[in-house]
Amino acid sequence: MNCRKHGPGCSVRWGYDQEHTDSGRPYTAGELGERVEAPHRHAYSSAQEYELGFRTWRAMRRDDRLTAAEEQVREPLILGRLGIAGSSFDEVIERALKAAE
Repeated sequence: MNCRKHGPGCSVRWGYDQEHTDSGRPYTAGELGERVEAPHRHAYSSAQEYELGFRTWRAMRRDDRLTAAEEQVREPLILGRLGIAGSSFDEVIERALKAAE
């Protein structure tokens, strides 16, 4: 998903750009199914095409791991639902262990 030239902070707009991707064309379904990383956005000519490629890749993943972006939002969402927003899992566990003593 990251730009291979500038990394995650790349500000180059949407659209195919060979310098910014590892693919000379949009990925095939077979290539998406074998990829560990999400597809690069610069392998697609538009945000809509990228979204379709990303969703295809996500649906075909076999390891069921969260992507880096999903992992970033997971913890705050879960803790918010539990009513303990603003804490980390480690802090919650530490408080629970102290309370159990």
